[in-house]
Amino acid sequence: MDTPTGWYVAYTKPKSELIAQENLERQGYQVRLAMVRKVVRRRVGIEPLFPRYLFFRPESAQQSLSPVRSTVGVSSIVRFGVELAMLPDDRCQAIMDYAQAQQEGGVESIAQLEGLTVGQKVLIKTGPFVGLEGLISRVAKDRILVLMSLLGKDQTLRFDPVDLSSI
Repeated sequence: MDTPTGWYVAYTKPKSELIAQENLERQGYQVRLAMVRKVVRRRVGIEPLFPRYLFFRPESAQQSLSPVRSTVGVSSIVRFGVELAMLPDDRCQAIMDYAQAQQEGGVESIAQLEGLTVGQKVLIKTGPFVGLEGLISRVAKDRILVLMSLLGKDQTLRFDPVDLSSI
């Protein structure tokens, strides 16, 4: 059996990711739905990392994609013009690994994935402060506070982890 490489992207109906996953699997498709832990009003739950999106692929190259569009829970297949959106295997696996680690509590923030910690010296890679250096003073879930000397005065600025690189 010839298994296709890469994953197609399905756009689901609101709050129907699990229904779409179940129905696609029942039809013989491989399905990946990245779920992460979310805290809302002091309650911990599991929700999709990408609400209304899931990744799927046929079991074999001969299996048609036509039934996906009429699958219960699926709104459409994501396209860029006339071409179907495809996610490479390695990217899909990286997303699933991140989601699994986050569910297990192994990844608390994007900063940990980038290897950034408090007290570390960093270089700004993008934006108006590109090329400047600073020290990480605080790491939050999705942002990092960097202590920098600007105009002869210490300032704390907020950055996304992807805007920084360690020195």
